[in-house]
Formats: sequence, structure tokens, C-alpha cells
Amino acid sequence: MAKIEPNNNRKIIALTVKSLLTQYTLPTRLEQSILGNKKAKLSTNLAKKLF
Repeated sequence: MAKIEPNNNRKIIALTVKSLLTQYTLPTRLEQSILGNKKAKLSTNLAKKLF
């Protein structure tokens, strides 16, 4: 059996925490960018109508 270093454990924990965080933050970022795109499209459409 391979001896697991405590340093390796820290790395594994850090990676799992990182992956969990990205799983939760990525969807919200995507939603925000989609909403931002919709708002941008609406404003360009308004600008086209006005000018």
C-alpha cells in the first residue's frame, strides 16, 4: 500500500472544494452573461428604432 502524504491530502481537499465551488458559481455566471446579452440586444434594438 502506498503511503499517503498529508500534503497530498491537502491538495485533494483543495481540488474537491475548487470543483464544488465551480459547479455552483459557473451556472450563475452563465445566467448573468445570458441576461447581460439579452439586455444588450434589447438596448441595441431600441437604439435602432430611435435612430
